[in-house]
Amino acid sequence: MNLPRPTQHLVQVSRDYTDIWKAVDHILGNKGKSIPNWSPWCFLPLSASYAIVSGGGDNRVPLDMVGEIGRVGALAAWRVGQGIYRFDPTVFECVWDTPLTGNLPVDVLYYLPEYCVYIETPGKKLGKTTLHGFFAHLEDDVSKGHHELRILLDLESGLVSQHVHLVKGASLETCLYEGLREGHVIAQSMGLGDLGKEVEEIFSDLFRSLAGAFSEELSPVVSLLIYLCQTSAEIRDNSGSARPPIKPKSKKTKKGFRVFPPQKPTTWDVGFRTGPALRLALEKHSARVAEAGGTGRAVAPHLRRGHYHHYWTGPKSGPRKLVVHWLHPILVAADDPDKLVPTVRAVD
Repeated sequence: MNLPRPTQHLVQVSRDYTDIWKAVDHILGNKGKSIPNWSPWCFLPLSASYAIVSGGGDNRVPLDMVGEIGRVGALAAWRVGQGIYRFDPTVFECVWDTPLTGNLPVDVLYYLPEYCVYIETPGKKLGKTTLHGFFAHLEDDVSKGHHELRILLDLESGLVSQHVHLVKGASLETCLYEGLREGHVIAQSMGLGDLGKEVEEIFSDLFRSLAGAFSEELSPVVSLLIYLCQTSAEIRDNSGSARPPIKPKSKKTKKGFRVFPPQKPTTWDVGFRTGPALRLALEKHSARVAEAGGTGRAVAPHLRRGHYHHYWTGPKSGPRKLVVHWLHPILVAADDPDKLVPTVRAVD
């Protein structure tokens, strides 16, 4: 039996860490008690993943195994929902080809439909390596007081972890830079020592260069996530069920708190309404252009990229407040726009 790729990774991590799910249940049962509490949108902080990978206690994770922390964290969060998100091919290409410009709408990312999602990326590559898909979840770093978007890329060559600091009012490149810079600080704390001011400046320039390169590669990945977070009405169970994706809660049993994962993954169709409408509209537009002799003056149906919408509220003569909304990609010039209602999230 051929298992889906994310399920194969889940099986493998269960073999690599035989007591991993007992450890996860133990940590969840002590949340807010012997273990500091964390935000409800985070399934399990990476400090818990660190403890699992290291074996607990005062054990350290060696530098060559740091990537295991991201792997364990993503798969632990994905296990409780096991959602595989499959975009309509037309919508997928439109969103993938839409670059992220300006500031990253970090507030939107808190609306992931599950603790961790796996998005398929058929036919795509990062560099020269095939990208089959990626896991994405949120991290609440309680000790440092910041939040992160954690991405685990499912490459043909293996799983690769990336982390994006969720910094309001910052670009994707800056958010990636902050993650790289923190990783350097952590490496110092693991025994590399103080490298001095001059070396710090060299590393800073290197991290900015890397962040620029990474942002170009991860821009389409993050675009897919933003679209997913903004289009809850555009997600449906591939099997025909009417149930929506959920974030399950741990349940109290005789042996303590436990999370009961589903027996098998669920494939969710994304953009199932927008995709067919867009294809139909494009076909009709092409026919109209052909009838007009190929002038192409009509506006072709397309997805307008997601963008910020700013407006002021309050009396003209009194204090006014600037309100910012993030609008997800909107279908333009389609024949049936009333059936495609965009979702709007407020950005504080």
